[in-house]
Amino acid sequence: MRLTSGSVAALSAGCTLLGSGGGGATDVAETLLAEALSTSGSVEVGTADRLPDDALVVSIGAVGSPTAMMERIPSADEFVRAARATEQRLGRTIAAVQSLEIGGVNGLLGACSAAWLGLPLLDADAMGRAYPRLNLTVLAGEVPIGPLALSASRGEVVVLDAPDDSSAEALVRAMLPGLGSWAAVCLYPATAAEYGRVSVQSSVSRALRYGRTWQRLRAEGPELLHGISARQLYEGTVVEVLRERAEIGGVATIRHVDTGVMRLDFANEYVLAFDDGLPVCAAPDLIVVVDARTWKPISVENLSVPQRVRVLALPAPPELRRGGPAAERRFGLPAYDRDPVPAEGVPR
Repeated sequence: MRLTSGSVAALSAGCTLLGSGGGGATDVAETLLAEALSTSGSVEVGTADRLPDDALVVSIGAVGSPTAMMERIPSADEFVRAARATEQRLGRTIAAVQSLEIGGVNGLLGACSAAWLGLPLLDADAMGRAYPRLNLTVLAGEVPIGPLALSASRGEVVVLDAPDDSSAEALVRAMLPGLGSWAAVCLYPATAAEYGRVSVQSSVSRALRYGRTWQRLRAEGPELLHGISARQLYEGTVVEVLRERAEIGGVATIRHVDTGVMRLDFANEYVLAFDDGLPVCAAPDLIVVVDARTWKPISVENLSVPQRVRVLALPAPPELRRGGPAAERRFGLPAYDRDPVPAEGVPR
């Protein structure tokens, strides 16, 4: 498969859905990718088994404040510098790129990086959706997170080693204010064989399929949701949005079109949906809120009274459940510092 400029809008729509209300707006990255592909022509998208087993693969994305990123617009420079710093530290040449996360802006920035570096893009990612922290990846504990390279918009480059993923996350967050609140990041340098074993597979294909479906929904109707295993949880009007600190999130109340009151818990992303007190969807499954008329996704930060919305559920990639209860603790509600809900209360 080759990613061309004609696929950018669909990829952007799919990455927005996989952001589950978070992950950052994709508008600017969509423009960057369209420009990159107009220059390079296309980017090869394939699986890790098409590379030599020992080929060097890295995950690339952005870390920090999406708002700051819109004030200091990304360019090729930050991402290329991060990749070259990694190559210099390792004394090896990168053979392929993978998106750090397919949800939100990073799904597009990974593709941009492949185009800017002239490298293939793996049809995979490290999160399967959007998550708020670097250590919430399927690669964590499977391959070393470092050396990790950060590159900021003013030209700063930092390469660091950390004993584990949680330490790396803490170090990066501590440095971000001095780097302008966001930076390009190149991390998890490992072999193609390792990436093929532990990454979330078919992520780019999934985002394109979701995006193309969404482009047709308004004209052809909600029956198309069945084709991507999506289900509508409820439809109604937002009557209250209570926000706490950014790292905690908040709660929205939605009045059903017929009867009943629905509750939607959110942090950086939507994480838990209740229907009259019964939990009906929880992370790692994706909760998507869209405008009831236009089907345009509504992010956590843009959710407000008195929007008329549909609340939808999309299944998490199977890799986020691999490992049973341990995976549920790592990628489920505990990832957002929330207590799990009874499994019988959340239909899959």
